[in-house]
Amino acid sequence: MNNGIWLIESPVQMVEGEVIAYSVDWLGASKVETPDVIVYKNGQDVTSTVMVSGDSHVVSGNVVTLKKITAQNNDGGNQYVVVVECGVDNNIERRKFLVQVVGGSAET
Repeated sequence: MNNGIWLIESPVQMVEGEVIAYSVDWLGASKVETPDVIVYKNGQDVTSTVMVSGDSHVVSGNVVTLKKITAQNNDGGNQYVVVVECGVDNNIERRKFLVQVVGGSAET
């Protein structure tokens, strides 16, 4: 993995049905704005399916809290790739993290 693109915390795990708002810290940045997020599953954009509608991304200093992501039922064993794009100190930067979805009855 390219450590400059993948967030340090990646991968993270979610259990089917969980709903979590992840935060991304743009270390050392003085200005972070206009966040945009795309969530992929098997190379397909599933953003409208897994991100809570009516929610919004929130910027506070150099931290972006994303709209809540819902680990869909029957997605156990799948992965979501979350790509976060922001204006950072007058640049457009992207970071991403991997979400491993685990079934509720999975033993590992």
